[in-house]
Amino acid sequence: MNSAERLQEGKDPEDHPKETQKQKKHHSQYDQVKIKVTLQDHFYVFSRFLMSRILTLLKVNEKDAIKITLDIKKELVEQGLTSVSQQELE
Repeated sequence: MNSAERLQEGKDPEDHPKETQKQKKHHSQYDQVKIKVTLQDHFYVFSRFLMSRILTLLKVNEKDAIKITLDIKKELVEQGLTSVSQQELE
Protein backbone atom coordinates (compact mmCIF):
# COMPACT_ATOMS: atom_id res chain seq x y z
CA MET A 1 0.00 0.00 0.00
CA ASN A 2 1.54 3.33 -1.02
CA SER A 3 1.32 6.67 0.74
CA ALA A 4 -1.54 7.97 -1.41
CA GLU A 5 -3.69 4.92 -0.62
CA ARG A 6 -2.94 5.29 3.09
CA LEU A 7 -3.99 8.95 2.98
CA GLN A 8 -7.27 8.05 1.28
CA GLU A 9 -8.03 5.63 4.11
CA GLY A 10 -7.28 8.35 6.66
CA LYS A 11 -4.06 6.75 7.87
CA ASP A 12 -0.79 8.58 8.30
CA PRO A 13 1.74 7.29 5.73
CA GLU A 14 4.47 7.73 8.35
CA ASP A 15 2.89 5.01 10.54
CA HIS A 16 3.84 2.14 8.25
CA PRO A 17 6.55 0.12 10.07
CA LYS A 18 8.27 -1.27 6.95
CA GLU A 19 8.72 2.21 5.49
CA THR A 20 10.28 3.57 8.67
CA GLN A 21 12.59 0.59 9.13
CA LYS A 22 14.11 1.12 5.67
CA GLN A 23 15.19 4.67 6.47
CA LYS A 24 18.52 4.95 8.26
CA LYS A 25 19.68 7.78 10.47
CA HIS A 26 22.79 9.36 8.95
CA HIS A 27 22.93 12.50 11.04
CA SER A 28 24.17 13.23 14.52
CA GLN A 29 24.15 15.98 17.10
CA TYR A 30 27.51 17.10 15.69
CA ASP A 31 25.89 18.00 12.37
CA GLN A 32 24.19 20.94 14.07
CA VAL A 33 27.60 22.61 14.54
CA LYS A 34 29.17 24.27 11.51
CA ILE A 35 32.94 24.01 11.08
CA LYS A 36 34.40 26.86 9.02
CA VAL A 37 37.52 25.81 7.10
CA THR A 38 39.70 28.67 5.89
CA LEU A 39 41.73 28.33 2.69
CA GLN A 40 43.82 31.47 2.18
CA ASP A 41 41.29 34.29 1.55
CA HIS A 42 38.33 31.91 1.15
CA PHE A 43 36.43 29.52 3.39
CA TYR A 44 33.98 26.63 3.17
CA VAL A 45 31.85 24.75 5.66
CA PHE A 46 33.03 21.22 6.49
CA SER A 47 30.51 18.74 5.12
CA ARG A 48 30.44 15.17 6.43
CA PHE A 49 28.33 14.16 3.46
CA LEU A 50 30.75 15.46 0.83
CA MET A 51 33.77 14.14 2.69
CA SER A 52 32.24 10.66 2.97
CA ARG A 53 31.36 10.72 -0.76
CA ILE A 54 34.97 11.56 -1.59
CA LEU A 55 36.16 8.67 0.59
CA THR A 56 33.80 6.24 -1.15
CA LEU A 57 35.18 7.41 -4.51
CA LEU A 58 38.60 6.46 -3.15
CA LYS A 59 37.25 2.93 -2.54
CA VAL A 60 36.63 3.28 1.22
CA ASN A 61 33.64 1.22 2.39
CA GLU A 62 30.54 3.46 2.77
CA LYS A 63 29.99 2.59 6.44
CA ASP A 64 33.67 3.21 7.20
CA ALA A 65 33.59 6.54 5.33
CA ILE A 66 30.58 7.69 7.38
CA LYS A 67 32.27 6.63 10.61
CA ILE A 68 35.55 8.34 9.69
CA THR A 69 33.87 11.64 8.87
CA LEU A 70 31.75 11.48 12.03
CA ASP A 71 34.87 10.87 14.11
CA ILE A 72 36.61 13.86 12.49
CA LYS A 73 33.64 16.15 13.08
CA LYS A 74 33.18 14.86 16.64
CA GLU A 75 36.83 15.51 17.47
CA LEU A 76 36.69 19.06 16.08
CA VAL A 77 33.48 19.90 17.96
CA GLU A 78 34.72 18.42 21.25
CA GLN A 79 37.91 20.49 20.98
CA GLY A 80 35.80 23.59 20.38
CA LEU A 81 37.31 24.18 16.94
CA THR A 82 34.57 25.86 14.89
CA SER A 83 37.07 27.64 12.65
CA VAL A 84 40.17 25.85 11.36
CA SER A 85 42.59 26.24 8.47
CA GLN A 86 42.83 23.73 5.66
CA GLN A 87 46.33 22.78 6.89
CA GLU A 88 45.00 22.01 10.40
CA LEU A 89 42.23 19.88 8.93
CA GLU A 90 44.70 17.82 6.89
